[in-house]
Amino acid sequence: MTEKNDLIIYRPSREADMPFIMDTWLKTLRDKNDFFRAIDRETYLSVYPKVVHKLVHNCITTIAALKEDDDVLIGYSCSDRTTLHWVFVKNQWRGLGIMKDLLHQDIKFVSHYTRLFKPIIDKYNWRFNPFYEQLEG
Repeated sequence: MTEKNDLIIYRPSREADMPFIMDTWLKTLRDKNDFFRAIDRETYLSVYPKVVHKLVHNCITTIAALKEDDDVLIGYSCSDRTTLHWVFVKNQWRGLGIMKDLLHQDIKFVSHYTRLFKPIIDKYNWRFNPFYEQLEG
């Protein structure tokens, strides 16, 4: 039987990962969060990619990828010491503990979430705090 660790590696993000990160983060956040869905599409797509880009480049962004070809991305997380900004795992890979592997123990806050992620926030007793400091300056 093949184990998860035989198939998946975790590595730092690379610039080549940015299209996948931007696409999944921006689409999922807008589709699954009523607040972001209320922003007109043109405004959202002209402003919010800058926020995501800054977070990815100023925080720890970890990639879950196939071990045999680490350009095949399965998911990723973006966080700083205590705040999870985003975590994403492709649907077909969910339920295997990949999300948990992408997180670190010091997470206390979440700056972004969707209604699907709310039960996870509650499970870990994280607090929602959209006022993260990485966007200053």
